[in-house]
Amino acid sequence: MVKQSEIKAILTPEIRATEKTNHQLISPAEPLKSLDTNTLTQLKIKNLNTLNTLAQLTRKLPNYRLEIGSDFEDISTKVKKIISNL
Repeated sequence: MVKQSEIKAILTPEIRATEKTNHQLISPAEPLKSLDTNTLTQLKIKNLNTLNTLAQLTRKLPNYRLEIGSDFEDISTKVKKIISNL
């Protein structure tokens, strides 16, 4: 099991009514917009410092919207492709 790993990109999933999975670069603001109250609670974000750290990560790293389709094999193929291109 990997205990630590470098974050190289941020993928923001979005379920689509398509078969194939696609991805596209998005602005640093998009991943932050997708956070909802439940996510913030699960991540135990209790102060602005943590949110600021997340904002810094989105500005530093490439951000992708992962438009998830119904073909499960295609999902893993696209994620592997994104990772291999980083």
